[in-house]
Amino acid sequence: MSVIKAVLHARGRVAAPDVRLPLLPPHPEAVATALDLLAAAELAPGTGLG
Repeated sequence: MSVIKAVLHARGRVAAPDVRLPLLPPHPEAVATALDLLAAAELAPGTGLG
């Protein structure tokens, strides 16, 4: 969940990436990987994401 919120924040969809306990902030590499995968999915034909 914290990775999803960080991605939403990076894309300007939520104001802050902060999460409350018991969730912990995501590792920066996990967020970077999620953003890369989302960008690749948006470019893939037939996904309807682009």
